[in-house]
Amino acid sequence: MRSSKRMESHLGDLKGWNNMAILYFSDILKKVGLDPKKVKLIRHALSDKGFKKCADRGKIYEYTCHQKKDFNKGYDYWVVFISGKGTLAQLYAIYKVGDYVSDTPDMMPEGMPDIEAYTGKYAIYDLERLDILKEYEGKLTIDWGTSARMWHQKGTTEKPVISIMPDQKKVFMGYDEVLLSYDQLKEIVDNKEIYEAWHIALKSVNAIYLSYC
Repeated sequence: MRSSKRMESHLGDLKGWNNMAILYFSDILKKVGLDPKKVKLIRHALSDKGFKKCADRGKIYEYTCHQKKDFNKGYDYWVVFISGKGTLAQLYAIYKVGDYVSDTPDMMPEGMPDIEAYTGKYAIYDLERLDILKEYEGKLTIDWGTSARMWHQKGTTEKPVISIMPDQKKVFMGYDEVLLSYDQLKEIVDNKEIYEAWHIALKSVNAIYLSYC
């Protein structure tokens, strides 16, 4: 993804976010080509018993699809977050919004907790999951703000990005795993902040490394 390198400069804890945000989530939307005006932000709260039951059963997608018929109001995309500590929230997924059908009883997903009735009064939206920020799902944390009761908001609402955790591939997995191509080694050498654990580990032992192309 073309914006990944730029965004990686913001990895880690973004200090001073409560005084002056360095990066807003709307900035990230723009970097990946999405107009914040066409995006709805959704924050599912784990403190909500109904949602927690769905999450425990792996039904977050189905839970998100089930909304009021006038819920979307012209948005093209939904960005879903899961609540964290306090007002924090982690990126879960980005969906492209399609049409909807009525939530008649026969449309209730198999295995869905009996937390809401499927009577035809509400809608089941067709959501297509997008991969444009897949590498940051579960890693990007925002501050939703003090209005946590407002669980869905406009994409233009300024949400400070608090942290972006590094990818698992950047974790040092042990000396037995140090078998790298030239391009992989160059990436590690050129990105000291992201690969800090690799730099520390490789410097801490006396060894001869064989480089191959």
